[in-house]
Amino acid sequence: MDGSVEKIIRRLSGEGHEGWKNPGLLKLRAEGGLLCGEGLAADPDNGPLFALQAVRIASELGCGLSERLAGELKLMATPPRQSAKSRLREEFSGAITPPGGALGLRLAIQSGLIPHLLGEGLPDNAKSPERSEFLELAEKLDLARPEAEYRWALILRRFDRKLMQIALEGLFFDKRTEETLLKAILYTDKIYFLNTKLELKRFIKKCGYSDYHFMDRIARQEKKIFGRQDLKIENRLYIIEEIRARGEPMAVEDLAIGKDELIAGGLCRNAASCERMLSALLDIAIIDPGKNKANILLKEAERINRNPLLILINKVNWIK
Repeated sequence: MDGSVEKIIRRLSGEGHEGWKNPGLLKLRAEGGLLCGEGLAADPDNGPLFALQAVRIASELGCGLSERLAGELKLMATPPRQSAKSRLREEFSGAITPPGGALGLRLAIQSGLIPHLLGEGLPDNAKSPERSEFLELAEKLDLARPEAEYRWALILRRFDRKLMQIALEGLFFDKRTEETLLKAILYTDKIYFLNTKLELKRFIKKCGYSDYHFMDRIARQEKKIFGRQDLKIENRLYIIEEIRARGEPMAVEDLAIGKDELIAGGLCRNAASCERMLSALLDIAIIDPGKNKANILLKEAERINRNPLLILINKVNWIK
């Protein structure tokens, strides 16, 4: 075992390192390309955390788990306390990103840890489409972008959407990351069916450009990993470039007026009414970019003010 391996194990098993209080930890070692351990006692408070830390170490070292250690980790990985979920998420993120990546995901599966992260209702039949695709991802995860958010999205998208929504809430990501991952779970499949510029702009208005960009990258990675056909990827890129080149609006920030102009013109009274009005004006400018001029948008705002039902009618048309 080389010195770098010894340093990692000594650091992670040292005194005072939270979660590493099991008396058997000092016997954790690397032998013959496997991470081994002896005398690991059940630990209901830190068991799942220790098991994921062991998986992360093994993935960082580029070695597997001995059958004995994998078996002991399964026994240790009792259902985690809710308060420990954020620590588990951090450890798992470390395991599935370089240098470990695909190996870390396979070791987490081997150790029976996935249900503790994503819930107990996951299919365990290897022949089920969900499970089969998940296992394929575990072999090819290193083809994905290295950032943890992309790898989490690829994992979460392999299972039932409702189950993954529940799992996501319990992983305690920061609010922005949780929103991005939730949109990836719910909406990424929809971008395969965006055929026109108008459909693409409406989708971006709904999800936001940064989240659309995230989902587009997920689609590209799924094409690479699973060999999916998505002939529209380059077409979407071409449309986005055309929209930008022409200065066509995709977000409220792209409009020629903002809330200050609306308030000054007496066209909205507070932040909420301004937000509704700007959203309606964006709908108009998305359909006809030529109307994205201050004088035209102010006239449209006046028209909407005279007939507030136009906002509701517009929403109904969008739903259709």
